[in-house]
Amino acid sequence: MLTKLNSMSNKNFRLHFESEAGPDCIIRINDQNNDLLLSRENEEQNSLAAYKASIAVKCGFTKHYKFSEYLPGRHLCAKEASDIDIFLQSLAKLHSLSEREYANYLQPFELARNYSKKYIDLLTKMETELSFLLEHEQQEKVPVHGDLVAENILIYEQKAYLIDFEYSGIFYREWDLADFVCENKLSKDEEEALLLKYVQISTRKISRVLFYYFKCLTTLLWIHWTDYYKHNRRCFHAESAYKKYLQEKIADFNAFSGDYQWQTMKKPQI
Repeated sequence: MLTKLNSMSNKNFRLHFESEAGPDCIIRINDQNNDLLLSRENEEQNSLAAYKASIAVKCGFTKHYKFSEYLPGRHLCAKEASDIDIFLQSLAKLHSLSEREYANYLQPFELARNYSKKYIDLLTKMETELSFLLEHEQQEKVPVHGDLVAENILIYEQKAYLIDFEYSGIFYREWDLADFVCENKLSKDEEEALLLKYVQISTRKISRVLFYYFKCLTTLLWIHWTDYYKHNRRCFHAESAYKKYLQEKIADFNAFSGDYQWQTMKKPQI
């Protein structure tokens, strides 16, 4: 029996066997638009690295499909401190993997430009800003997940498993932390608790400057993603849904922009 699951761009189904024919699995039918912009080969290798580290489910890939082991868990609740602790254990483990285990470097500016030209001048200015920051912020690059919405984090038997490594690559740990905070709408207090807990678990320092900057950049990336998919009814079933999602992202960007001290440009507002 096939049961359709919620998703934004790809189509996902749970395949359930009524008999003992085999274990249940999740089938993802890749969105053809994403196939043009994302490397499924990179996703496959990065998923395998995380699976070997016991922080991702077992997956198999074909040209247009992904088959994932089904675990009878639940999605993370970002408001539950116990879920956050479990999640950060897995995230810190991902960030501790060797770069050699990942297939690619994450290129957020290139990806955003491929999705849309809507805010291309702002994107170029922000790229200059990041180059300036990296001259002063000495942070290592690590394997990152890149899309840490709650639906991509499965809690099962007191462990957190990361799902869907489409936007993964080697980048800065602050990117994942910023993306998680933005996508799960953490409050200022929750954000601070998350950062302190991550440092405690990972024993790694984080750059607050990069973190606040990446809150702006990751939000701008998803704004470009939204513009790309505005005519795709699998993502937005009505024009009003697209406009609501876009307005929320723009409001987030403007708020995050006010939290960060810009160095090479005036405070941007969309």
